[in-house]
Amino acid sequence: MKRIMRVGLLVGCALLLAGPGLLRAQDAGLPKKYVLADAADVLGDNWGAKGKDGETSFVTAAKGKAAGIKIPNWWGGTIRPAKGSIYVLEITYKDTAAAPVMVESFANVASYTDLSELHRFGGENDGKWKVAQVPVSWDLIMLPNGRTTAEFAIRASEDLPVSQIVVRTAKLPEDQVRYDAETRAWIAKVQAAKAAAAKYENADETPAIPEAQRGKGVVAFVRPYFDYIQGNSAPQGKDVGATVHIRMAR
Repeated sequence: MKRIMRVGLLVGCALLLAGPGLLRAQDAGLPKKYVLADAADVLGDNWGAKGKDGETSFVTAAKGKAAGIKIPNWWGGTIRPAKGSIYVLEITYKDTAAAPVMVESFANVASYTDLSELHRFGGENDGKWKVAQVPVSWDLIMLPNGRTTAEFAIRASEDLPVSQIVVRTAKLPEDQVRYDAETRAWIAKVQAAKAAAAKYENADETPAIPEAQRGKGVVAFVRPYFDYIQGNSAPQGKDVGATVHIRMAR
C-alpha cells in the first residue's frame, strides 16, 4: 500500500508543480495522431499481431510485458520539454484487462535505463473501446541518450488491443481534475481486497476538519511518528494545519 500511494503522490505532485503549461511554438504541431496499425516505427518490443474489430484497426500489447512506444520528439531540440509544459497521451484501447493498465515513461527518474509509472487506466474487462487520457509533465519525460524519440510503455494483465495514440497539450484544470479522480479510483480498486480484510486497532474516526479544508481532494494532517495512521484514521483537532516536517535521504 505504501508503495502504491507513493507512486500516486509522486506523479500528482509533479503535475501540480508543473503549472498551466502554456502552448509554446514548438508545440504548435499538436495534436499528433499515430494509428498503430499504420505506424510500425512507433512500436517497440512486446507487441503482437495486427487485427481489426469492425472498422477499428489495432495492434495487441502483449500480456504482462512492457509494450514499448516510441513517439518522435514533438517539443523541439532539447532532451526535455520546456519547464512547465504538460501534455496528454490519448490512448484508444479495448478494455480486456481485469486490473488497471499501467503506462510508463522514460524520464531518468527510476534509473537511466528503466521507465517510471505515469498513470493507470481501465481494468473493467468489459470489452468496450475507450480512450485513456494519460498526463505527462515536462519533468516526467526525457529523451534517452542518443535518441530522438520519447519512450513509453503499456503494461496490461491481459493482451490489450490498442488502436491509436494522440499527443496533445493538456487542458487545465479539467485534465488535472480527471487525473486526480482516476488515480484515487485505481488505487481503491487495486487495494480493495486488502482494504476489506484490514483489521484496525482503533475504532473508525470521524474527521474533524476546519471549514476551509472541507471538500478538498487531499487534506494533509500530522501526528507523532509513534501514533500510527491507519486506514480508518481521520484528522482530529489540531492534526490539520500543523507544520509538516519531512526528512529525506538519498
